[in-house]
Amino acid sequence: MDRVARAHYDENDGWSAFPGYRTQRFRIRGSLPPSIDSVLTAGVTLTVAPRTAMIDASILRFDRYLVVRGVSAPIDLTWKRERGSAQGRGLILLLEQGTLTVSASQRRFRVQASQVAIVPPGDDPVFLRSEQVVAGVIFSFAAMEIEPLRVRWGLSHGGVVGQSVLALLNTAVKAPPLPTPQSSNLLRSLLRASAQALVADATQVFGAAEADTIAVVKLIVETAFRLRDSLLTRSPAMSGSLAVP
Repeated sequence: MDRVARAHYDENDGWSAFPGYRTQRFRIRGSLPPSIDSVLTAGVTLTVAPRTAMIDASILRFDRYLVVRGVSAPIDLTWKRERGSAQGRGLILLLEQGTLTVSASQRRFRVQASQVAIVPPGDDPVFLRSEQVVAGVIFSFAAMEIEPLRVRWGLSHGGVVGQSVLALLNTAVKAPPLPTPQSSNLLRSLLRASAQALVADATQVFGAAEADTIAVVKLIVETAFRLRDSLLTRSPAMSGSLAVP
């Protein structure tokens, strides 16, 4: 870890982003460029009505995690899952506004605002379609990160777990690059705990003897505050940049 730290610290510029950490801001008004996936590099295709296209998204890529916070006019999105790494990923949709139709592996369901939907790993493409303005978070993660918990099909009302995780993901996706290896590891722990909590809550695969949902939420909140405190302690100039509601 110390070797990694030295490799990403410069006396003049301070800390640089860690391997696998990347943020993007993606804004479209009007027609999509023909090579849209060369911008997103996510193995997706997008289709929108040319005169009404409107997409505003913030993207966080970090190791085996991807968080997209966005709002869009009616859109069709296909996650092709052509890559082996994509086929081992789970997908969680946390909807804040509008209605989204999700189709994959001969399954089809509609996700309403405040609901949480889960699509397990697989090699079939995933189709997302909205016929109205839609807003929310797309959260993708390597399923191996939360083993032995299995990612299954799920659709649930967000409740306290969904609302808590949604607030934390919204915060993380807007944060500037992390200043230290310690805060980098805390963010990884936060994303892992978020995936575990959402999968456990939405699919209800845990019995009372196996897991306590409140304990999982407590873990997420504690991890978030440790991350915030680490950032504030090590980088005073970033005060308030990763505030937790």
